[in-house]
Amino acid sequence: MAAAVNSPRFSPLLSGAVLVAATLAAYANTFAVPFVFDDVAAITQNPSLAHFSTALFPPDGLSVSGRPLANLSFALNRALGGEAVGGYHAVNLALHLANVLLLFSLVRRTVRSPHRTAIAFTTALLWALHPLHTASVTYVMQRTELLVSLAVLGTLSAFARATTPAPGSGANRWLTLSVIACLLGMASKEVMVSAPLLVLGYDRTFVAGSFRAALRQRPRYYLALAATWLVLAGLVFGTENRGASAGFASALPWSDYARTQLYAVPHYLRLAVWPAPLVFDYGATVITSLALILPGALVLAALVTATLIALRRWPAAGFCGVWFFALLAPTSSLVPIATQTIAEHRIYLALAAPLTLLAVALHRGRPRRVLFATVPLALALGALTFGRNADYRTLLALWQDTAAQAPANPRAHYNLALAQLAAGLRADARLALASATRLDPTHAPAHHQLGTLLAADAHLAEALPHLTASARLTPDSAAAHYELANALVRLNRVADAAPGYAAAVRLAPDHAAARYNFGTALAQLGRYPEALIQFDEAARLDPADASARANAGRLRAYLSPAP
Repeated sequence: MAAAVNSPRFSPLLSGAVLVAATLAAYANTFAVPFVFDDVAAITQNPSLAHFSTALFPPDGLSVSGRPLANLSFALNRALGGEAVGGYHAVNLALHLANVLLLFSLVRRTVRSPHRTAIAFTTALLWALHPLHTASVTYVMQRTELLVSLAVLGTLSAFARATTPAPGSGANRWLTLSVIACLLGMASKEVMVSAPLLVLGYDRTFVAGSFRAALRQRPRYYLALAATWLVLAGLVFGTENRGASAGFASALPWSDYARTQLYAVPHYLRLAVWPAPLVFDYGATVITSLALILPGALVLAALVTATLIALRRWPAAGFCGVWFFALLAPTSSLVPIATQTIAEHRIYLALAAPLTLLAVALHRGRPRRVLFATVPLALALGALTFGRNADYRTLLALWQDTAAQAPANPRAHYNLALAQLAAGLRADARLALASATRLDPTHAPAHHQLGTLLAADAHLAEALPHLTASARLTPDSAAAHYELANALVRLNRVADAAPGYAAAVRLAPDHAAARYNFGTALAQLGRYPEALIQFDEAARLDPADASARANAGRLRAYLSPAP
């Protein structure tokens, strides 16, 4: 059996079949995983998915903004299966499988070794089963990562097919396909900005021998690749930084983000070696501790130095270093992503580089040793992936795990509270919301949820500070002003409540309940003509509200007594 690993009998077809079977087994328990986090806004509440005519124009402020190909794929899912979550997971898994097979093909075509099929198989198998990839495959919204990775691999694979080991008669067709893949990638995710440079590096390393020779031999091809950047630029500048959550216009200074990445990138590498604990959402963590930043900075400096040296002495190994850094640079360097400073899905395709080096190193030994190393490692990774996918089985389980692994992340506690409320765990939700507001006093949604929950449970004195904070932090929220005013009325502070009701009806003129309560408050304050206006509006907005009509009638009779 060991000999078969490195023998011609271990064919590409057999390798592909094993890769598909192993990946399907590792992700077999994901099809019922619910929509979570950004899935809700970007998929279930995304109006552009209703028609294909609007699918290529996703709204601003969503995770699919500026990523029309990803948005179109979700529209196709909705057209075929509505919001049945299994179909979305099936597409994500199919994309991951396509990436696995493309990676296998690319490595096999590139490696110059009699064991190239075995090396490619080892690389693709370990990459396919690594639990770090659950953040990209199991979380539906990260289809953007899967699509852009497919485009990168497609761009490189088509180029490799056209040029290595020797150009074939269909070289121009493959180069055209490479450009098309690059163009589609630009419409998937901004990481694609690195793809043309990766192709140039691949050409220099494995084909032309130098950058100058590469550009001289294929000038029109590289010009076409560069032109795809124009598409990406148009999409980026047309999205308003996805609601100011990303880019230099975001609230997070680039210097703070860059310091955080000095910790984040080595952290991803540590998880590649020892994938625990995995964290679904790290939040907006900013790393400022020198004790955390300095070791990571030294690791990165060593890796960059090693890459530069390898580019001259061992170009193939150097290209792996370029691959790693080029794919991480757009998200893990200077350009701030304020809402999520650390995210495991960012290393999805970049992880292929160190795993390729590992596979090459393993296959320098005896075939039997390679088998003994690869099979247990693959089984362990597959089991860890299957187990990690189980954490996604319910929203409650996922956010419980996230809050436990990232206890300083207020967003994790807030989302845990929402899941607990949905499960009827009101006491637990109050504790989680209290943690969220303590960790982030500016977290308006957490203040609002905690305030309304406390008020509903008759803890008005405790609710009032949170409802006040919610109204202060979100002055344009009718709901925030309305709930604060309701609490003040229940505390017999009617005069203080009136401005809140006034703000609520100004911000939401069709809010019938706010109109009615405002009218009641005004009547108690003796402001009868104003109260009559509000009761009339409440009755008009809600014809079934008999109380509003009755109060309006009584006030009208009082203000216009019979002669």
